[in-house]
Amino acid sequence: MSMIIFLISSAFQTYEVYLLMQCFLKKCRFGGKGVLCAYAGLYLMLTLPNLILGIPVVNLICSFGGELLITMLYKERWKKRILSGVFLFVIFTLTECVVALLSGYIDLDLFSSSEYFSVFGTISLPVVMFLIVLFIRNLKNIQEGEDVPASYWIISVALPISSVYLFLLFYQQPGLKLQSVAACAVVLFAVNIFVIYLYDRQIHSFRLQVEKDTLELQNQYQRKQLELMNELVEQVREQRHDFIKHISMISYMNDQHETERLAAYLGEIQENILQNQKYADTGNPVLDGILNYKLQEAVAADISVDMELKVPEELELSVYDMNLILANLMDNSMEAVRDIRQKKITLGVRYSSKGERLFIWIRNPYEGEREKREGNFCTTKEDKAYHGYGLRKVGKIVKKYDGTLEISTKNKIFEIKICLFL
Repeated sequence: MSMIIFLISSAFQTYEVYLLMQCFLKKCRFGGKGVLCAYAGLYLMLTLPNLILGIPVVNLICSFGGELLITMLYKERWKKRILSGVFLFVIFTLTECVVALLSGYIDLDLFSSSEYFSVFGTISLPVVMFLIVLFIRNLKNIQEGEDVPASYWIISVALPISSVYLFLLFYQQPGLKLQSVAACAVVLFAVNIFVIYLYDRQIHSFRLQVEKDTLELQNQYQRKQLELMNELVEQVREQRHDFIKHISMISYMNDQHETERLAAYLGEIQENILQNQKYADTGNPVLDGILNYKLQEAVAADISVDMELKVPEELELSVYDMNLILANLMDNSMEAVRDIRQKKITLGVRYSSKGERLFIWIRNPYEGEREKREGNFCTTKEDKAYHGYGLRKVGKIVKKYDGTLEISTKNKIFEIKICLFL
């Protein structure tokens, strides 16, 4: 019966490995059946050495090898996969050592087979690990820009601790049979899994709502893009109508050898064409829609925007994240130059296929001094209580893509440089 308890406990630990891998390595190579087979193999690597040999050092080696091999399921960079496997092994091993010591296993020989078995320690170990898994998941969700309510933090701590406490009360009952302990362990683990399932469903519902909002936002940008294209078509028609008149005037000035008037006239035509081309046309409809929407606001505020754009038609960057980055950066820069004499912003977006990186930079002049508090630049807006979150939100998205964010304020030029790994 002790073997059954150990197998049940190992199954729960395997599920915890899956949960943590979902946190750090999201791009899986295979479908559901492939993942199930891979984790079944991990389960065997966690259990068979212990059942056959029972030598701690062999168990550790097999555990570490299994956790490294399971990272091969995912498409992330090899450095990230190895670091995730090592981090997982260290966390689980330290937790196991602490639980083993607390449950009375002090005389430890790594190279000899051990007959020691603690029912309480075997069942408590995955529950304590579960507490750590929930804690890491919450931190990861916060890092990715998701809100984790206080109730989730309370559940993440209270559920595992109360589970260990209730099992301890049950385990101390006199005349307890191992069959009853095994049944209690199954119920205990099932309750914890059910709670994490409800948690995941709640997060999934939140993400669906975000996707819905993103689609609505994309539709709004597409409508603006269509309106802009209709305006451009109308401008082309007008320019075509005036084209013959311009040719006639240029021909007349040329025949009359009025060189200065001809140069001035051509300059006027060129300036008019450039003024009518203040829009983004990268071939990426999402990026163009976002930028053109913000450019209309800039033109309305009499702010000049120089753009350097070079991106493919498709990017592995969600509409939601792209909008938050570009909209916040543009809003902050427009706010900075709105009331100064030099109303000019420079924006760049460039994709590099080497390393699959997206570079975004924006710079604008500013007046006065930018105060920095707790590592963040303070807003210059009057209603400070409701502003200043934009740049922090951008920082969270940059972390989500393992990117970098640099801020410079040299020579009264505020510049932000962002690199995202897609």
